[in-house]
Amino acid sequence: TITLLLDQLEAEIGKLATSSPLAAVRAVRRIETTAAEAGSWAARAVQADATPEQAAVALGLTEAAVRRELARLGRWSLYQA
Repeated sequence: TITLLLDQLEAEIGKLATSSPLAAVRAVRRIETTAAEAGSWAARAVQADATPEQAAVALGLTEAAVRRELARLGRWSLYQA
């Protein structure tokens, strides 16, 4: 599952940080880029497939918090018409 993969990734980067800190930083930068891209895809899919109310219930957030989170992940402005 994704959770297990993330746990394994965290452990591997921890080991790498001990043996090669610069390589660990490079790996973390790549993870950040990958996460930002995947987050954008996911946010846009949620926006297309669910109402803010449905997303709020599924994510355990308020509708306002869902709108902020999806805008952040999807890289769009809350203030666009």
